[in-house]
Amino acid sequence: MRLTLVDGRLQGHADSLSFDLTCARSGGVGSEGEQEVLSLLMTLPPIDFQVDMLTLHLPQGRVQGAAKLRHLAQRIELEWLTGPGELRLLLEPWGDGWRWSGDVPAGALHPLLPKVVAVSGEWLPGQPLALRASGGLPSPVEGDWQLAVQAVSGPQGWQILPGSSLTVPRLRWQDADIRELRITPRRALSTREALELQLDWAQASWKQTRLPVQAVLLDMAGLDDHQGQIRARLGHELSLLGHWRYRPQGLALTVAEQTLSLPEAWAWLAGWLAVPAGFELETGELTFSLNAADLLNPKLPIRLSMSVADSDFSYRGVMAEGASGHLDLSWSQTGWRSQGTNSLSIARIHPGVEVSDIYAAFRLERGQPWLSGLTARLLGGQLAVSPMALGSEFSGELHLSDISLALVLTQVAVTGLSGDGRLHGRLPFSYRQGISVSNGRMYSRDGWLSYQAEAELLVSAEDNLSLALTLGMLKDLRYERLDASISMMPTGEAVIDSRLVGHAPVMGQDHPVNLNYHHEENLLQLLTSLRFAHDISESLPSRLQGEKK
Repeated sequence: MRLTLVDGRLQGHADSLSFDLTCARSGGVGSEGEQEVLSLLMTLPPIDFQVDMLTLHLPQGRVQGAAKLRHLAQRIELEWLTGPGELRLLLEPWGDGWRWSGDVPAGALHPLLPKVVAVSGEWLPGQPLALRASGGLPSPVEGDWQLAVQAVSGPQGWQILPGSSLTVPRLRWQDADIRELRITPRRALSTREALELQLDWAQASWKQTRLPVQAVLLDMAGLDDHQGQIRARLGHELSLLGHWRYRPQGLALTVAEQTLSLPEAWAWLAGWLAVPAGFELETGELTFSLNAADLLNPKLPIRLSMSVADSDFSYRGVMAEGASGHLDLSWSQTGWRSQGTNSLSIARIHPGVEVSDIYAAFRLERGQPWLSGLTARLLGGQLAVSPMALGSEFSGELHLSDISLALVLTQVAVTGLSGDGRLHGRLPFSYRQGISVSNGRMYSRDGWLSYQAEAELLVSAEDNLSLALTLGMLKDLRYERLDASISMMPTGEAVIDSRLVGHAPVMGQDHPVNLNYHHEENLLQLLTSLRFAHDISESLPSRLQGEKK
């Protein structure tokens, strides 16, 4: 350091000068030496200094460049041009230490930071270093950040104390909006050791839908190793573990396949999405995985895979057993898409009559769910639902084949009525605040019906020839054609018009039969009654057995 007199003014010049605002370096060339230089500068009359190489030491790296120092009333103002830009810093004595404030080029801290970073802090001997900074988030993320660090220096380097935090008042990215994001260390962290951080927020939403993640735990090997584990806490004992990696090419996230309790996952889902009322999950496991090559690039897809196994559930009193399924989805700026075959299978349900071996395939098409097809077994035959779009309102066709007439008649439970044959047909249906059927058709060929009247009805037939002939035909009616039309209102009120063509023996002779029958009944109430009878028949034996004990 030297002083010269130029045109009657005293000016200072130094080949090199360095400051360590963290005061972590020791010896004559460390914090002690720098403190002596600062003290000397403070005792001199107000003199401007030109420094050929001024070095600012940071916890990680340093900033260098030519600079000017101005002595202003017990304060020192530094201005120097570094590679990333111009830096201004004001230093002043503070007790037995120093405090400072100013602006640092964002590029001097990280190449992706877009703005000048405002910094301030203070240091006292034997006390933690206090450092504050604020700036803007890197594109494409929108928002500002505020850093408040308490740190101490030790044998392992700098340790960041648990009271430190990085706060983002509001972060916006694509359709995500996070309020009061706060990142804190979970313990005292060394800049040379693995970092363990926790992310909390007051409110987080995606497309105005609240995100239900309570907190995120983030681990990384060190400040220079931009990768590590990430754990999202979804709820009580419910979390997902993944691995993240940041590179100039983007932010990658991988969640390896993990198994969760399906009822717990559903309860968590119901806490932030509108789920169907009356839907209850009893058992099951959910397997989940995720892969994203770059979360910051909306053109690259985020892929999700989910599987359900061994699930039992109920919907408005209808129990489903042995459910399993698989769903592969991808999301990008074009929206949701399905990948490969997505399916759901159910061993059996009992809405009134047992439906078993249910298998459904579905997909997402332009963001809308589609049923690619559904098949099942019903009353000894098969049913199939044609492909259709799904939504709050939908319509399709139910196809029936080889339905056992004998099993159908057992559901009707009319005393003395029996028969056999195979039923086929199609039932166009729609759902608009209830299921309705219009222009439904059923038919059967070459079967038989038998009605064995009770004694009281047979007595009445002794004086009624028409009734006697009818009862005689119904004892052994062989039909060649059985056709029926079916319609049903959303309330369940159904109208069935049937026509039967066949023959029957009457008084020892075979007579042709043409029978038309009109029937009206609430089918939904009938199914409810049948389901109630089934539930009673299932539970009554166990209850009686329990009473015997």
